[in-house]
Amino acid sequence: PTMSITQERLDRIRGKATFSSHLARSIAKNGITPIKDDPGMLKEFLGTKYTLDTGKSTNQASSGRCWIYSALNWMRTSRLKDWGKDFEYSQNYCAFWDKFERANHFLEVMCKLSTEDVNSQEVQNVLTRVFTDGGEWELFENVVLKYGLVPKYAMPETGFSGNSGGYMDILKKRLRVGGGVLHKILREAGTSVDAEVQEECDLIKDQILSEVYRILVCYLGSPPSDFLWLPPKEKKEEEKNKKTEGGEAGAEDKTKKEDAKAKDDATAVSGLTVAEKRPYQTVTPMEFLDKSLFKFGQKVHLSHLPHHPEGRKLVADVVTNMHEGKRLEAHNVSMQEIKTAVRASIKAGQPVAIMCEMRHHDRGKTLLSDDNDRTAEIFEMDADICLSKGDELLYQVTTVAHGMVLIGCDDEPTASTEDEVAAARLSSPLGPLWKVENSWKDLQYLYMTDKWFDMNCYDIGVDMQFVSEAVREQIHRENAAEPIVLPTGDPFCKI
Repeated sequence: PTMSITQERLDRIRGKATFSSHLARSIAKNGITPIKDDPGMLKEFLGTKYTLDTGKSTNQASSGRCWIYSALNWMRTSRLKDWGKDFEYSQNYCAFWDKFERANHFLEVMCKLSTEDVNSQEVQNVLTRVFTDGGEWELFENVVLKYGLVPKYAMPETGFSGNSGGYMDILKKRLRVGGGVLHKILREAGTSVDAEVQEECDLIKDQILSEVYRILVCYLGSPPSDFLWLPPKEKKEEEKNKKTEGGEAGAEDKTKKEDAKAKDDATAVSGLTVAEKRPYQTVTPMEFLDKSLFKFGQKVHLSHLPHHPEGRKLVADVVTNMHEGKRLEAHNVSMQEIKTAVRASIKAGQPVAIMCEMRHHDRGKTLLSDDNDRTAEIFEMDADICLSKGDELLYQVTTVAHGMVLIGCDDEPTASTEDEVAAARLSSPLGPLWKVENSWKDLQYLYMTDKWFDMNCYDIGVDMQFVSEAVREQIHRENAAEPIVLPTGDPFCKI
């Protein structure tokens, strides 16, 4: 039954909503954003038993490119020892081609939906959800396998690559105009789309895409077709140089004479350094992709979306950045299966990509914990009025919002007796932790409590070899069966 706000009801609600006037004034002035970290949390408590090495910190700045940063941070671990910790792939290069391909896909989808009225939910979802800054693993794979990779110096960040709101707004509006014109032309033509109408639409598409390309070049720079690359010294070459410098073939007196001569030479020409000049190579982006040593075909996308059944493959048919490329898809499994795969991967020396929610009160924290948000406690909210993890997604309380890389973990808890539980608490006061590499410059490493991980992790990218045998069998069965095709309005499609 409906209930209007009567005076009697308003008085009753006011009576239940009593609040300290001093606290109310403080909140009105300062808000309730808590301090950076819980003062009761000692940094010495933060650590994982198994931790992988990473490169230097990266910075996505004020952009929605976390999925590109996390994927490239995952990829560079394959060459960390060879190329050094300072190496970065160009995130800007990937973002350029993502936006260009996504623009083409948007126009094609608007043409495909010409039988739908503009006010239909499907058309409205496409207008708001298809051309965005966000993404997932399949979209990254689409771009990289088609356009390759370049090092960051070959296409560095610009003043707007890390502040994408401005140019994205220009692109969105222009694409909606172009998509709207195409939608109207084809809708008016109905089933009688002749060669003349098709040619008109093709010309409009090419014109809009040329404008998109021009805008991208102006804001992000021009993507290189090749670049100069200085390959690292081969290990054999370094060992050979060390042996030569040490005078391995000579006697001790010969070594002393060579050392004396080198000293004399250095004295004769003060400050002179003689360095070996190694030639650069001209490399294309696709050739550089081959140098990455990253095995795309061995990766699998696992999700934990409780509003969908476990053991099924989920496909978002409209969500992609490449019209002919892979769609967003994942194999839906339990959180226990995800944790098992993550632990196996990290213990074997391989990081794992993760997509999760980052709630307002988690931002700026070193420890991601459900204790970060004290809103319910402050405002005396009824804890019994709540939603499950899946329902929070459905009712837009949470979203699949942020991509990072899992690089550390603890063992799975095995304590069963009270004494074992007490001993475990002494060794890990915060319980089992997970460590992630983030792409926020000042917060490269974050830790997650096990409970936070359960509630806020929605999907991972991991090598197939670390997935349990049961899930591998499930995946093979799913690939042979019809997947669950998600509507554009599904929370997983909101990227």
